[in-house]
Amino acid sequence: MRSARTPLLVTLLLALLALTACSGDDGSDSSTPAAAATGTVTSLPPATTSSSSAQASTPAPASSPASKQPPGTPSKVVRVCGAEQVDAQGRECDAMQRGFSSSTVYCSADLPSSVTGKVDVSLLRNGAPVYGATADRVDPSQSLLLSFGVGRLRLPAGTYGCQFKAGTKTWTGWAPVSGPSGLASQTMACDGSTMVRTGAIAHCPTTAATLTSPRSIGCSSVVTDVAGKQIDILVHTPSGDRKAAAGRQANGIAVVQLSADARQLGGRIAQGDYSCTFLVDGKQVSRVPFTVA
Repeated sequence: MRSARTPLLVTLLLALLALTACSGDDGSDSSTPAAAATGTVTSLPPATTSSSSAQASTPAPASSPASKQPPGTPSKVVRVCGAEQVDAQGRECDAMQRGFSSSTVYCSADLPSSVTGKVDVSLLRNGAPVYGATADRVDPSQSLLLSFGVGRLRLPAGTYGCQFKAGTKTWTGWAPVSGPSGLASQTMACDGSTMVRTGAIAHCPTTAATLTSPRSIGCSSVVTDVAGKQIDILVHTPSGDRKAAAGRQANGIAVVQLSADARQLGGRIAQGDYSCTFLVDGKQVSRVPFTVA
């Protein structure tokens, strides 16, 4: 750990797809689903995130691409780690960590003092882009830190890598991360009023097979490999199917959540069988069935 360095932190709040309502089959739209993603370059410490995991439903039938290292020769100045290996000030990884399981992945880099100005930072998973940002390194003693989190859920398994690029030079580091597999994971159903929030990220705390007199119905999932792809949720209810469109995604991983109350479900939450099916470019990646009693 180099505590004498002044940190320049690249922080990321994971893409949040907030599906606040469903549109009915009759063409009427009770509200407009929102999709937002924020990425910032700041000199403040990254937000604290929980590493606690949530109960997952049946894994998605489709699988993620095979583990693949990001391009470029690994550099000793780049370190990848989980929350337990970040220093007490939350400024950099104490050491390279492999095979960890966490809600947040960190990448830190101590670039040569000759590197100042714009530095492009990219996060990849299995070689596919997840997020990118640009840092302005004014002080040559500044270290860079990128953090990427999924609220209180677990990061999907894969090889996570970071690239720091300045001019024609690129510094790369990667590490395998343990976690749920598949294109979608931690797919859950819950009373929408019980969703937990970390910053702008919201998701079910656990999954429930039966919801008793819920104030609203909620579903959430972590979906991977979605950069440039369309995400939708198909909601089956006793009165028919409804579809919520989250739009085409800029980032490679997203926490997708839907919460719909009685008004948004046609006036009441009827007893019976329900399900939420998560679709990427029209293809099912995960489904969670549940009953309202």
